[in-house]
Amino acid sequence: MRVITLPKDRDEAKKAFNLIYTAAFAGEGAKDMATARKLGKLQDALDAASHDEDVTKEEAAGTDQKTKRVLNDGVKKITLDDAWCETLKGRFFGAGIQWAASIDRKLIEVYDLVDGAEEIQPEDATEKPTKKGVKK
Repeated sequence: MRVITLPKDRDEAKKAFNLIYTAAFAGEGAKDMATARKLGKLQDALDAASHDEDVTKEEAAGTDQKTKRVLNDGVKKITLDDAWCETLKGRFFGAGIQWAASIDRKLIEVYDLVDGAEEIQPEDATEKPTKKGVKK
């Protein structure tokens, strides 16, 4: 499992999340079933950390977009399965997304956040709960 730690500044965290979400779902679709499954799980994880908000007229200018995904308050980290994280990294520059040149520096910063995600071990599901604190 990997943990992506978002920037401490809330506005910067929202911008980073927006680029992560765009990398995950813009551009070309999955080319095989395995990738489609990974993208579905990735979407579940990113959707759990965010919510829909209405876009302003300025944000929607020239599009038919009505809502956008916005990072939930209090979310500072995003935990992903290793395979989902690798799929996300590959989509930043490999999904045919036409990134604006003006965001290249920010895009690289966010890619580095994903690439540098902390590796953690998932909790052992077979471990039995302790009875500590249970009165006899």
